[in-house]
Amino acid sequence: MIVMKFGGSSVESAAAIERVAGIVKARVARRPVVVVSAMGKTTNKLLAIASDAVHGRRAQALALLDELRDFHRKEAAACSTDALCDELTGFVDDHFRELAELVRGLAVLGELTPRSIDAAFRNSDSMSNTSMRAKLCGPMPGIRKQIRFLSGPTNCSHGKFRHSRRGVLSSWAASSPPPKKA
Repeated sequence: MIVMKFGGSSVESAAAIERVAGIVKARVARRPVVVVSAMGKTTNKLLAIASDAVHGRRAQALALLDELRDFHRKEAAACSTDALCDELTGFVDDHFRELAELVRGLAVLGELTPRSIDAAFRNSDSMSNTSMRAKLCGPMPGIRKQIRFLSGPTNCSHGKFRHSRRGVLSSWAASSPPPKKA
């Protein structure tokens, strides 16, 4: 087994995630456990958005969040096959709806707590993790048996992405490929 950690600039775009996927695929025989954190600059952008919200700049914070969502949707779509694209971008949208609620709450409260920071970062790690999974899962469904992902509150089974707050080690145990889109 080998543990492989990627984050920041190594997963900053679909092209970077493609390179990382190649690194992971080259080590499949070692049964990698992959840890993926937020895409490059996402953490800093989320902190700036949260700061704007707590300092009374709610509209600006939500506009910046929309820009970040659009970036993540574009990169996620580039990481997925056609069959998974709608699900993956829907997953990203779900996370950004939750982040928008958090931003609105921060604007009302006017304070940033460690708990609210954790909530924002949980979402950012999860989105990178899911894009990485899509890159590895889509074109090579048999690889699921050989790669595990640690971190991020997502799970994937037969190409279906769903949210799980447990954040536990999830395994690609399914042996059949994702369903084909009609």
